[in-house]
Amino acid sequence: MKNDTFEGFDLQEEQTLSILPVFNWISAYRLSWLWHDIPAGLLIALGSIPICMAYATLAGLPAQYGLYAGIIAPFLYFLFGTSRQVILGPCLIQSFLVITVIGAMAAGDLTRYLALASATAVITGILSLIAWRWNLGFLQNILSLPILKGFILGAGILIIIFEIPLLLGMETVSPDLVGMVTGIMKQAALVNAYSVGIGFFTLILLVVVKKLHRSIPMTFILMAVAILLSGGMHMADQGVPVIGSIPAGLFPVTLPLVSFSDLMQIIPLAFVLFFISYVELATVTRCLANKKKYEVDTTQELLALGTGNIISGLFSGFPVSADTERSEDNFMAGAATQVAGLVASIILFITILFFVPLLYHLPVSFLAAIIIASVIWSVDISGLMEIGFINRSERILAVITGAGVIICGIIPGMIIGIILTLLSVLYQISYPPVPMLGRFPGTTLYGDIEREPEKEPTPKVLIVKIDLPFIFANTEVIYSRIIKLLREQEEPVQLLIIDLESSPVIDHTGVLVLLDLFRELHEQGISLRLAHTSEDFRNTLKRAGIEGQMGTLKSDVDVQMIIEDWRRHVNKTYTRDFYHTAPGNPPLPKKRK
Repeated sequence: MKNDTFEGFDLQEEQTLSILPVFNWISAYRLSWLWHDIPAGLLIALGSIPICMAYATLAGLPAQYGLYAGIIAPFLYFLFGTSRQVILGPCLIQSFLVITVIGAMAAGDLTRYLALASATAVITGILSLIAWRWNLGFLQNILSLPILKGFILGAGILIIIFEIPLLLGMETVSPDLVGMVTGIMKQAALVNAYSVGIGFFTLILLVVVKKLHRSIPMTFILMAVAILLSGGMHMADQGVPVIGSIPAGLFPVTLPLVSFSDLMQIIPLAFVLFFISYVELATVTRCLANKKKYEVDTTQELLALGTGNIISGLFSGFPVSADTERSEDNFMAGAATQVAGLVASIILFITILFFVPLLYHLPVSFLAAIIIASVIWSVDISGLMEIGFINRSERILAVITGAGVIICGIIPGMIIGIILTLLSVLYQISYPPVPMLGRFPGTTLYGDIEREPEKEPTPKVLIVKIDLPFIFANTEVIYSRIIKLLREQEEPVQLLIIDLESSPVIDHTGVLVLLDLFRELHEQGISLRLAHTSEDFRNTLKRAGIEGQMGTLKSDVDVQMIIEDWRRHVNKTYTRDFYHTAPGNPPLPKKRK
């Protein structure tokens, strides 16, 4: 009984460690790491104060709600995350997504708007937990990198247009393209020179200085300067919009209650937020982990993302994800562990308790400049150009996705991106290369004859290689290619070898087509052998009852072994098909109807 209890305790402890990765490393934490984590956390906290407020205004929320999310998310990631440098919190595109959908739903009702934003965060978190529970980490690959870059470019252009009125001292406009353009034109006479000066001065310095010196908390320094100028010159009296009074103290704990009809409208938004947030989180965690040579668990990241969003929603926050910009700043500042994120969370908590009255005179145009600068940092133009040099068609797909986002909106653009990704993959799978192989002179190695003509074809033998899974999408193409190659051979073929080293999987359609090929070859007196068959491939053929008809099927049976075996049997009584009719082999399968 004691042994059972002890084993159960070990299992429970192991499960706790897997769910809360912080316990895997916190006990081994070195005091010397504090010299890295505390300065990094301070740098991130100073930058997070204006950035989180800016993203809250981008989401259509009062500035303090960005601070709420900025406090809660890093603390939750400290407990559940596996990256040492990632900062979880309000993000650029996610914030814009919130206002594009919820803005129209709330129709100016702030109470309803807050409930909808919090509910969206909770639902996004629930979707993340479902994906974590069912081990759906592969969803990070739902968008290809070129299409993701195109999506970010399109969303970035929309965000810049949306922020231009605020940068110029105007009122906010509708988040759709037509509404933004018409709104700017209607307010052209309301341009405020003070807002323009602060906004453009901030934007230029953020883009130039931060690019050169990421270790300087330039965003915080500029915020302090903007507050002093705005308050000292009484800019609010000159028509400059400021963020105004922010309530100090603990953030309210709420259970966001929404109607069923509202729920049906925000669920699609939550799905899109989940996909974008997880792709962004997985990408950033892998990138930073590769730089520091450590491992991350992208499936565990789903748990971190889920808990971060759920708790953020319950504490008056809105959807959060990995903030690429602040995560890179954390990395560059030398953060050794997630203690840096915890330090940043604590500093923001102290700020919301005692120092938010100092933010009263902060100009809204300053926050708009931060958002536009974040877009400039996020959009990877050089990466898109590089993609075009490597693969022109992928750049075209990226441009189409970006144009779809600009013209149709972020959510339709996201759907366009996913569809283009799936169509691109399907197209590539549907037309696999099926090269003819030849032998390197003087060796037993085989390769593509078309690429290197010096390779020697084997007399009376046709060797082909399938470079993709043998599945429904490409079976007819593979079949037609093999038949064409057989007909093009000058010397009659007696043996066909299919090298499956790069094709580990076959599905039901593939089995049926392979049977058709098998029968046609048998009727022509041509033997069929398979090289480098994987275990999954062999098991599928075995369940179909045709494994014995294909000779010896093993992963280590290569092309040369099959040719040598064929030559040994070539003069025997079953030359016509040296294994199909060999004694002890199963009879030929019946033709499928």
